[in-house]
Amino acid sequence: MTDLSPTRVAQTLFDALIRADWQGAVALADPTGLATWRRGELAFLAAEAEFLAHWPDRPGGGSLTSVSTDDTVVAERLRTFAATVLPGLTPPTTLAELVAFPASKFFATYLQLTASLRMGSASGPGPQVVGETIENDTSTFVVYRWYGAGWPKEPQEVSTLRLHRGAGGWRYVPAPDVGSPCFAHALLSAAGNHS
Repeated sequence: MTDLSPTRVAQTLFDALIRADWQGAVALADPTGLATWRRGELAFLAAEAEFLAHWPDRPGGGSLTSVSTDDTVVAERLRTFAATVLPGLTPPTTLAELVAFPASKFFATYLQLTASLRMGSASGPGPQVVGETIENDTSTFVVYRWYGAGWPKEPQEVSTLRLHRGAGGWRYVPAPDVGSPCFAHALLSAAGNHS
């Protein structure tokens, strides 16, 4: 792939998301950022593992859960509930199988689960790139508005996409954003839409 400008990487990413080209979207991700994102999402999955194991017969009401990022705690929680068949995934997938996914497949699965958050409306079928802000030679932010369902915010507000330049050129850094659910909550949302 040629070395695209940050704005072009962002537009290519958005185009891939609109086409439901999850692999194309993942190919534009910064590998280090993707690995960091995956580690954080596994910590959230570990914190929610018991809840996922009892879905849909979960108790009503909400609760506050501490999300440990300690590798030993995360691994133990994921091991304890490894046989849990996760809601919202087709084909049926256990927690152990999901954890074994390489970062690229894990992220592609997440993009597919959260696709409905990015659906465009008839009045504006996609994002509008507003501009870019260069921080230094290896870090840039692309500012955009996503029209439609509002990912992650309402269309009149702007969002930023962080990009990092490495050996493969500019790549976006996957990061949790306000309004974007963690992987565990995306699973439950997708399962609720199919019930």
